[in-house]
Amino acid sequence: MEKFVLNLSNCKCDIIIGQDILGNLKSTIENNKCFFVIDKFIYEKFYDIYFKEILCNVSLEDIYLFECNEKNKDIDNALLIIKKLNFRNHLRNSVLIGIGGGIIGDIVGFVSSVYMRGIKFINVPTTFLAQIDSSIGGKNALNIKECKNLIGTFYHPKEIIIDTKFLNTISKRELVSGLAEAIKYGIVFEYEFLDYIKNNLDNILNLDVDVMKKVVLKSCKFKTNIVEQDEYDFSLRKILNYGHTIGHALESVTNYSLYTHGEAVFVGMFYETCIAYEIGIIDEEYFNYIMDILKKFRVSIDVSLFSSDLFYEALLRDKKNKSEKISFILPTGCSKVLEYMFSLDEVKKINYSRHCF
Repeated sequence: MEKFVLNLSNCKCDIIIGQDILGNLKSTIENNKCFFVIDKFIYEKFYDIYFKEILCNVSLEDIYLFECNEKNKDIDNALLIIKKLNFRNHLRNSVLIGIGGGIIGDIVGFVSSVYMRGIKFINVPTTFLAQIDSSIGGKNALNIKECKNLIGTFYHPKEIIIDTKFLNTISKRELVSGLAEAIKYGIVFEYEFLDYIKNNLDNILNLDVDVMKKVVLKSCKFKTNIVEQDEYDFSLRKILNYGHTIGHALESVTNYSLYTHGEAVFVGMFYETCIAYEIGIIDEEYFNYIMDILKKFRVSIDVSLFSSDLFYEALLRDKKNKSEKISFILPTGCSKVLEYMFSLDEVKKINYSRHCF
């Protein structure tokens, strides 16, 4: 088991990583009034393995099973959880525990930040993507129909329990979705990690326990390092948006129903790297190196979506934009990326069909 701390100016967050460590919740349950929001699919899948024992003394009224999809990650469902907390007389000394993927982390983190002006939150990420990326950093967000993550807060969990046992049975699609964020870390932060992923791809796809643990641990430490330096996304943390400008717009224009977040980020990284090559800020050798990795995870994409009015509208609503310029994080060299701002007219001139994912 590995344990380290995310240290920030006004709080700290304990991060625990290991196999079969969900039992760490027992003391919290025994000594606090807790309310659980759990991904319904995860609850049913792991009930006999985990939840039957851990939740045996928790009232069913303090367990809310959430149907996880991006459409449900909205203000109406956040208010529903708040009303359940109030109905069960949970006060500021209660503990709100979220168990699931990034959607659970977002909506439970948001609720914990606003309920009674903030209550303690423990995050138990169960997906590969949530374990290596979204669970760390305190970003909590809700969607509206027209835009992903438009409503949000910065509010950190008191503790993050990353049990890699949840990864033992994940689907290949879920694995690949999370791998997008790991590859992102290699491109924006540490070339050696990118090379490690490339050289251990078969082991990752076969869910090798030791390799998976290393990928999770390294990714979490990268994210912790970045967040400690730039908690509120003003400077360094922006590099983590690589692949997300196009990725988020793609999710929005397809109504969050066609791609997982990781698949959309793969598409975003591919075409944002192509933009870097087209404008001459990345050399051909490194461009081809990135392309060789990304093309191993081909995601079916209709490039005509990139010329639709809905796609352009989604790009213009991106919260990273400034002065009507659209923000892109583009690779320029090994472990190096820079922010570039483009007008909508400039974006419309990009010829996506020149490159085939």
